[in-house]
Amino acid sequence: MRLVSWNVNSLRNAEDAFLRFMESEQPDVMMIQELRAFPHDLSFFLQLVDGYEVIFNPSEKAGYSGTALYWKKTLPLEVTARVGDELLDSEGRTIEAVMGDTHIINWYTPNGGNPDRLSFKYRFYDAIEHRIAKLLSENKHVVMGGDLNVAHTPLDIFDATLTNHSGFLNDERAWMDRLVALGMSDTFRLFEKEKGHYSWWNLKDPTRGRNQGIRFDYFLTSPELTKKVTSAVIRHDVFGSDHCPVVLELSTV
Repeated sequence: MRLVSWNVNSLRNAEDAFLRFMESEQPDVMMIQELRAFPHDLSFFLQLVDGYEVIFNPSEKAGYSGTALYWKKTLPLEVTARVGDELLDSEGRTIEAVMGDTHIINWYTPNGGNPDRLSFKYRFYDAIEHRIAKLLSENKHVVMGGDLNVAHTPLDIFDATLTNHSGFLNDERAWMDRLVALGMSDTFRLFEKEKGHYSWWNLKDPTRGRNQGIRFDYFLTSPELTKKVTSAVIRHDVFGSDHCPVVLELSTV
């Protein structure tokens, strides 16, 4: 199974790049963050991608946040944008798909750029942690992907002195530590141990030539699924957003 996560920074603006990617890559599951549109704002081509089902989860606020999930029609997924948690169900930030004992979750976590939003981000993180812990306690298999808005370690940010900036705060990084302690694995780090691999770059460097980036985008897997991971890569060669897609390959689910 091939899963892709991509913060597109407005699906309408990234439409051409997104449709080219879907046609050439044919992922089984495509997770989108920063939808920034209501479904009726999207073109016919985005609503009916050949061979795929789709669910859109827009924010209540126009032009802001939101997620989407495309999946091949051949996959027997039960998909929902409401998981029964007030925080996780707010601002269009969560989509969950279930196939048997496996939960595939698309998250777009908040940015913590000001004190109010940082407080909201921490509460959102706590809700994710609680949700993952509950699923694992029920012996569910979990793959979670998305823009998690944190660089976990100094390897994941171009300038590791930025410890006073949201996205690399100690408490944000500690949340990732807790997910790992629960048994979740950062799939990219199963294969790559070096610095310099990022998934977000400032739009002022459109070619990404300076590579002053941050790894905000992840796939994490629970123990049984981690055994089935065959590949995890960052597609820095794909443009259309300030983020690039990240790709996870599983031998089976």
